[in-house]
Amino acid sequence: MKSQTHARSKLLFRHVVRRTRIFVGETEPTLEGQSHLGADRKCNGWIQAESDTGPELSSLFNESAIPLISIDLAIAGGSYFGADNYSSGLSAGRAFARILAEGQHDRLEEILIVGNLRFGSLPAARLSGFLKAFEKHYRYFAGTPVSTLDSLGSFETGIRLLRTKMRTTQRRKGIVVCVNDPIAMGAVQVIEESGRAKDWLVWSFGGAPDVRLELRRSGSPLIGLIGFGPEQYGPQIWNMVESLMDGKPVAPATFAKMKVLTRENIDTQCPHDLELTQVPESRR
Repeated sequence: MKSQTHARSKLLFRHVVRRTRIFVGETEPTLEGQSHLGADRKCNGWIQAESDTGPELSSLFNESAIPLISIDLAIAGGSYFGADNYSSGLSAGRAFARILAEGQHDRLEEILIVGNLRFGSLPAARLSGFLKAFEKHYRYFAGTPVSTLDSLGSFETGIRLLRTKMRTTQRRKGIVVCVNDPIAMGAVQVIEESGRAKDWLVWSFGGAPDVRLELRRSGSPLIGLIGFGPEQYGPQIWNMVESLMDGKPVAPATFAKMKVLTRENIDTQCPHDLELTQVPESRR
């Protein structure tokens, strides 16, 4: 069965995953020079991740009648795989409010939201969902200032803006809610550089293995995250691929499995993390 599946995938699918630069097929796919796709009988489907050319790709594949699976960012006409962003934001807002109520950070002086307009409306829904739930469940929300930063799609820009924020703010206790893992890890770095790790907390969306290890680290300002299990995307996406190869319809949207991860449950929810990376005693 495995060899049959491998043979079928070689004949029927090319994969485009910009994040890792993996290409399976005869040529590296680009918008230029792809007018022959409709006549390319070896390409019965396409997987695209984090494209900056969504409208062009949508038109290209619709004209070629080639099914498209888009990962993390929705492309018109494609089948979406990724986070249920608004729902994950609601879960995060409820969880963070509970953590604050149970801990020593109950009364905040600022809520800082760090997003990325370049990613569009879907990831932004994580942050709006967070604020919606946090407003409902955090009893001091009405009197707490909310500010926003836009990383402009750049980790370096996010770091620079956060450093400026930490240098200039007079507010002693706050939370930084980050749209994704890279921004959250930058926030952790900046908060620790500023000596505010006990007073400013970080929440992330993503849950990559290195971020889950950071959540375990004693003294880290990272207090929790929504884990989408990105290392488990493969099997979930492959189910969509097999449906396409068998000529079956694929749902317009398939959502990644989501978990609320905190220091209290990380070891039970992700018990095999420490087998992947050995964590020094000082960071446990």
